[in-house]
Amino acid sequence: MQKLSINTSTKDQILVEDFDQDSDSKFIKESLQPYFRDLFRDLSLRCMTNPNSIEKKIDKVTFIQYTQLPGIINDRLFNIFDSSKDAMISEQSFINSFVQIYVSDLDNKMKLTFNM
Repeated sequence: MQKLSINTSTKDQILVEDFDQDSDSKFIKESLQPYFRDLFRDLSLRCMTNPNSIEKKIDKVTFIQYTQLPGIINDRLFNIFDSSKDAMISEQSFINSFVQIYVSDLDNKMKLTFNM
């Protein structure tokens, strides 16, 4: 696991721990994925687009209401989550995207930010 040290002054240090797939995979499977799955189910119940559909998805309005990010950032983040490009976010895409945001290494987070 790589640790990055950033000196803010002579007394203070900020340690940033990089994601390590081997050591953090158990945490992802047992904690993060169930959490994001429950979150997706809650948001999909709020979604008014295709309420009778068998496959539950989240529309853009529901996503924007949940994330509450400023204008264009919300649009671009939604586009990253919408892997099928059908203006809806599937459960798998939702979970994978949030896992990527929260526990990926620094390089992947920078790439994600650049792609936005």
